[in-house]
Amino acid sequence: MADKEVLTREQEMIEAIYLGLRMTPGIDLIWFQQKFGINFIETYKDVITDLEKRNYIITDASRTALTRQGRAFLDGITSMLVVQDFSEAQWKR
Repeated sequence: MADKEVLTREQEMIEAIYLGLRMTPGIDLIWFQQKFGINFIETYKDVITDLEKRNYIITDASRTALTRQGRAFLDGITSMLVVQDFSEAQWKR
């Protein structure tokens, strides 16, 4: 029997962001809010604003998705979001 890896909440969020952005529809914002209790747009607004200016991401009331250009930078964009999240978490301690 294979061991089952148990992810921390932070790891689950990173995985959800990465996998969501990989998919054409993007991240379902309502699902993200229900799953993690976090408003994705509000939490990542500075990064999202920057990415929108670069035409790498699009956001509407229900989804955040990468543009065709943005998909080429998936790993970097995910890192930008994660770094912001953990930087803010450090300040709240």
